[in-house]
Amino acid sequence: MLTEAGYPNGFNFVAEVQVGQTAGDTDTMQAMAADLGKVGVKVELRPVSTADWVKKFGDVTFEGPVFGMRYQSAPTLDANRFFGFNSCRKPKPYFCDEAIMGVINQADSEFDVEKRRKLLQQGLRYYNEQAASLYLIDLIEITGVHKTLQGFKNLIKTFDYDNMSIASR
Repeated sequence: MLTEAGYPNGFNFVAEVQVGQTAGDTDTMQAMAADLGKVGVKVELRPVSTADWVKKFGDVTFEGPVFGMRYQSAPTLDANRFFGFNSCRKPKPYFCDEAIMGVINQADSEFDVEKRRKLLQQGLRYYNEQAASLYLIDLIEITGVHKTLQGFKNLIKTFDYDNMSIASR
């Protein structure tokens, strides 16, 4: 595949990654770099502090073409949040492909829930096919609550605070 893409001898790149954000994140990044190395892609991992990463993310001043990012759709759980970070609508985009912008823009203004869902799915499928990202892990989150909390529901990482109350003991 690398030969077909014009890289018969592989290639090198720098990846700036946050460390210490999630359990095992350093091990995950090292495993990713090792796996890519097996097929001729050499990754130089550069650890970046959270404060530096946030600045580089906002200014788009990463030293290499790749950076690590924990993508979360919380609190909206909407794929459109992903497109806000990773499309041509960002002033300095990380990934910009005009070919899909019509679908993304159409999803922005679609009020029919099912039509919008299909547009967002089409956009995400396109990004997946373009291999714009390496999806490495799915974070598992555990929420603990006290027995006196009533009306609690974890709605895919969001909480309906209006329906919660504390029961008297």
